[in-house]
Amino acid sequence: MKKMLKNPGELFRKIWITSGAFLENDLFTYAAAGACNFILSALPILLMTLAVLLRVFHASPEALLQLVDSVLPQFHVFDYETTVSSILYARTTSWVEIILGLTIFWMARRFFASLQRGLAQIWRKRGKGRPIRENLLIIAGEVLLVVLIVSTAISVTTANAFFRSALSRELINPAAANFLSRLFLYTPLGAIFLFLFLVYDLLPRVRPAHQDAALAAAACTASFWITQTLYSLFIDMTRYNLVYGILSNAIVLVLEVYTFFLLFLYWAQFLYAKQFYESFLVSRICLLPPADETNLFRRIERRIFRRPELFFRKYACEYRAGDAVYSKNDESQGLFYIWKGSILTETKNEISRLGEGSVFGEIESLSGALRISTVRAETDSTVLKIPEDIFLETLEVDGELSRWALFSMTDFLRKKQGKTISMHP
Repeated sequence: MKKMLKNPGELFRKIWITSGAFLENDLFTYAAAGACNFILSALPILLMTLAVLLRVFHASPEALLQLVDSVLPQFHVFDYETTVSSILYARTTSWVEIILGLTIFWMARRFFASLQRGLAQIWRKRGKGRPIRENLLIIAGEVLLVVLIVSTAISVTTANAFFRSALSRELINPAAANFLSRLFLYTPLGAIFLFLFLVYDLLPRVRPAHQDAALAAAACTASFWITQTLYSLFIDMTRYNLVYGILSNAIVLVLEVYTFFLLFLYWAQFLYAKQFYESFLVSRICLLPPADETNLFRRIERRIFRRPELFFRKYACEYRAGDAVYSKNDESQGLFYIWKGSILTETKNEISRLGEGSVFGEIESLSGALRISTVRAETDSTVLKIPEDIFLETLEVDGELSRWALFSMTDFLRKKQGKTISMHP
């Protein structure tokens, strides 16, 4: 995170890539589906959580109802007071209750299946789906969520009881006790962060680095907390209750859940963009709009991706005027991008000049053949020598770059046959 803050250009590029991929993958639709499935799963998850708290940990019903009132006011759309009474009324566990419990557990899978489908859409071009592993992770995630909710509820209720007791006033300074009691109100955010970290770390088909998963989870948790704070400031529940009655809580609940899924998928897409950032950069510099581009959006895109600092740090090579970048019949070792200066390509029948922002060497990388021309620096130049494996890997998953490569190869073959017609993507 510190590296990105020190280099805001790289962070802005990742956000630009993330936003474009978010729209391309139609993740708004997946967020809406996830929100609907969460609403369908919320009641089963709530029932399981209350059953565990009341029947296993013998929690106080009054404390639980007070906790729901303070932490989840939108859940007033459910009649959980009656649910608590029903759970307490059942003294023994029958086969019917076991079957009902398993059915409720299975119904709650919809929420986790939505998470999995959203991540599968983002990582669909990388890795292979493993249905058995994915289903086991969905079940494990469901169990984990119930455990986190139960742990959070126990922690918050225990902390509230302690800080209101006479013992806390004797052991802890009143100001410190007040601070700690308020701090415990953020325990649900800690549980959300832990849950998101495990989802981002374990569910993708190609697992990211742990620190990247933690960064995405922290960003999602923080942005969700900010949006919730803004909702509480601008949404007047009194006015909603006047117009919609009991449905006002349901409307706000759906809005917050949809927002959560939007943020969850956005930061998952950011995690994917960070994980395969070099491939995205290869695609962007190969498809860089020309310097005389008139479209405003594409002019902005050219300005953003014309100077990728990451590639400069890793792959920059300096050439003096007249130095050979490579010679005819040399082995192909990658793709070249002109950072600064001008380059001359010399073939048997033609000499071409390439300027800043141009790419060369892709034909031999595509065909695996020896170099078909000699390339020299016309002026003092800086050239990025991008490894061939990154270029070829990007070709396999990027359809737009594949079309660009096909047009480049077609253009080369036409020129080789003595025709002057040129095709451009």
